[in-house]
Amino acid sequence: PTCNSKILIVVSSISEFFSAGVLAPHAICLLWRKDLIAIHGFSDLLIALSYFAIPALIVKGTRLRPDLIDKRVATLFALFIMACGISHLGGLLTLWFPYYGWQALIKLMTAIISVITVYQLWRLWPDLMSLPSDDELTTVKTELIAQEKAVEIVEQSNNKLYEFAHLAAHDLRAPLSTLGMIVELMEPTDSEKETKQNIADMSTQVHRMQNLIDDLLHYATIGTSERQATEINISALINDVLDIIDVPESFVVRHECNQPHIVAVREELELILRNLISNAVRHHDQQTGNILIQIQCENQQLNIAVEDDGPGIPDDHKPKVLNRFYRINGNKGTGTGMGLAAVARAVESAGGSIAVTDSEHRGAAFNVTLPAPSQ
Repeated sequence: PTCNSKILIVVSSISEFFSAGVLAPHAICLLWRKDLIAIHGFSDLLIALSYFAIPALIVKGTRLRPDLIDKRVATLFALFIMACGISHLGGLLTLWFPYYGWQALIKLMTAIISVITVYQLWRLWPDLMSLPSDDELTTVKTELIAQEKAVEIVEQSNNKLYEFAHLAAHDLRAPLSTLGMIVELMEPTDSEKETKQNIADMSTQVHRMQNLIDDLLHYATIGTSERQATEINISALINDVLDIIDVPESFVVRHECNQPHIVAVREELELILRNLISNAVRHHDQQTGNILIQIQCENQQLNIAVEDDGPGIPDDHKPKVLNRFYRINGNKGTGTGMGLAAVARAVESAGGSIAVTDSEHRGAAFNVTLPAPSQ
């Protein structure tokens, strides 16, 4: 055969392949039943439309989040799904028109794209399997939240430490400056009386600095050890505290307790009572005074109240008296400003609360609530 004959044979074969010829449409196999044709046709059309919508979403998602899936794999998936949609359109076509050659070509195209997609998916399988699971992501998220909280706590501690160091330096500098001035005043021309007075002032400032350093060290150790509860005799504990404070005989100290013995942390309770009673005595404006101590243990709580009949605390000072180094009368007082701060820190470390109010008649009242520990 000639070259033209070969071309005619090829063209004829292709034309025959894509023509309907004597083939029958698929609906003949369904005996042209309208219900079956309607269901097959509607299903193929709906599936095809869905298949056409999915690639659009894949392409859009790849553009918005290129980190989720490789762009080439996303393109292959989009082509594969679209080819599947076209295959269903071929099935819809052959219900009425027997163009099975076109349908076969569409299926072949879909098969080729499917094989390539499977190969690319197999190539990326190790990477897909290495992605963290939901449980692992939850664990990582929990750890990150814990780390963020830890960092926040550290930052807060650093801020408090900076504030603490600033205030401590300020209060330590005050007696040092006074000592320096006293030394400058102690000239050889001073009389014996002036010299003795200057030495006494120096001793006062040194004693004040020693008290401040002791209070700072004590404050820093509050809450660092575990709470160890024991059975405590309230009367004996209060007597021990009064002996340490050396309360003047002109002061009357009374105590009321609903139980003679309670289970509590002795060091904790002693620190609170010592500082509150000492504060009431030191800041009293009269030579005589009355102090009432009330301790109630009930409902898994330990309630401690210390009231005095002194000058009281002005309302604008109440929110500040529990702060470190805070003194109502500024630097003129003899205290270090750490006593009430130590009480507040001990109460906070124990998970309790403290409130400053006015006494019923005259003076101030400190009300402390602590969780009652088990023995």
